[in-house]
This record gives sequence, structure tokens and C-alpha cells, in this order.
Amino acid sequence: MTDTYQATREMLDREAIRDLVVCYYDAVWRDDIETIVGLFIEHGSIDVLNGPLARQDVCGHEQLRAFYKAGISKMSPRPFGHNHLVELLDEGRASGRSYVELRNSKDYSWISAVVYTDEYVKVDSSWKFLKRCAEMKYVG
Repeated sequence: MTDTYQATREMLDREAIRDLVVCYYDAVWRDDIETIVGLFIEHGSIDVLNGPLARQDVCGHEQLRAFYKAGISKMSPRPFGHNHLVELLDEGRASGRSYVELRNSKDYSWISAVVYTDEYVKVDSSWKFLKRCAEMKYVG
């Protein structure tokens, strides 16, 4: 494999992972639970460390669907994504952090800043979430 091919492959993978995160925020904006769930692998998970949605053992599409339905109806969040760091680990695995501010959908009042720490996996030619860990900062 040439250096140019490797650099191009890494650039494309990073961009695909960034698109995955943007699609997640877009689906939250649109209250599109099925799209959100589909961005995770079948046994994917989310762990919310603190805040109003803190919950343990949210794993798999069925639990993710229930979690996001409840969370979106409870908080009605609108994420505004900011920085996103992606680290490619080995073939088909990556990790990353993204920084988001959450605002309420009714009046866009500030809810919190959130740091997501993610693990990603490549399934066929698509990147998916393996795990998201959300930590709310400076809850308003």
C-alpha cells in the first residue's frame, strides 16, 4: 500500500466518521429515532454519565430506541455540534470526542454543554457507533 493511498484512505475514513456524528445530530434535531438507532451497530450502546438522562446499560437497538424516545420527549434537545477529534486506531476501528451545546427546541434556551467520547467501527464500507459516552458539563 502506498503512502498516498494510505493517507487518502485515512482522510476518507475520518470524513465518514465526522459525517456519522453530523447525521446523529441532524436526526436528533428532526426527532428521527429510527435514523439515530440505525447509526449504531446492533449491539451498540450509549452511557450517559450524568444529568437528567443518566441511565445504565442502554445497549442494543431495542434499548436505544426506548432511551432516545424518552430522552427526546423529556428534554427536546437541539444539538449544536462544535469540535470533533477522530483517532483512527487500526483497520475498522476508531475513537473520537465531540463537543456539543444543547438547546431547548421550544425557545432555544441553553441546556448544557456535552462531551461525547465515542468508539466507532467500520461495518462493510460504513462507519457506525459502537459506543457513545455522554458527559454533561455546566448544566444550566
